[in-house]
Amino acid sequence: MALGDALANRNINRLRENEYISNFDYSEVEKEEVRILIKYEQEILKQKTLWGSATLEIGKVLLEAQNRLSKYKTGTFMKWYENIGFNKDTTSFFLKRYGLYLEYKDKKEYIEALPVRLVIAMTKKDVSKEVVEEAMQKNITSEKEFKNILNKQEDVNVKKINKKQVEVEDVIKFITEEIPEYEKKYAKI
Repeated sequence: MALGDALANRNINRLRENEYISNFDYSEVEKEEVRILIKYEQEILKQKTLWGSATLEIGKVLLEAQNRLSKYKTGTFMKWYENIGFNKDTTSFFLKRYGLYLEYKDKKEYIEALPVRLVIAMTKKDVSKEVVEEAMQKNITSEKEFKNILNKQEDVNVKKINKKQVEVEDVIKFITEEIPEYEKKYAKI
């Protein structure tokens, strides 16, 4: 399913036959204002698309700069990005979004459209690659949807741990109960 299809399925503003259709309920707004506000929607969505593309390009440039500055003393990259007006969080966001793109190049449009909080959630160190791949396959667009996938994966992990715990308990039981019986039995021989 293409990203555009996913967004349309989520009742987000979309284009139909070159005519913009808004999903916002303008019933409480004067008719003269509706046309202007719809143009604002269109412009915001256009800029949002440009923003997504720009964030990938910024991430790419930051990664290249980080690689070049890595041969200098610790903190040089941080001083460099602070000099151009970025802070640690902003720089991290750009690098993380670009990192997602490098990992999933076939999902470029999807990655460009991801909300900041979802990029951060998907790139946390404790999030497994399987969870991110499932999110990518389902084209999720909200942190809530991502947390549902994450919780489902955690439930699977808990079940695996419980199964391993039972196996360990069986081994302990064998060691503590069965081996002494074998020792007694064979000690007589």
